[in-house]
Amino acid sequence: LMGDRFAQQTRLLGIKQNILQVEVNSAVLLYELTHFQKPQILQRINTKYPESNFRDINFLPGSW
Repeated sequence: LMGDRFAQQTRLLGIKQNILQVEVNSAVLLYELTHFQKPQILQRINTKYPESNFRDINFLPGSW
């Protein structure tokens, strides 16, 4: 869902009330996704899966 650029550093934890819960393994990437990339990613996902109608993405810190 996140695209090739972020695939290795993110993973989908789940979906709650049409909000994607995504774990991110880097604080720097977490900041970038939250503050700069979120609108474009959300639009791309909703375009690809229009029936889902996701409202938001919560990026959460993680490590693995």
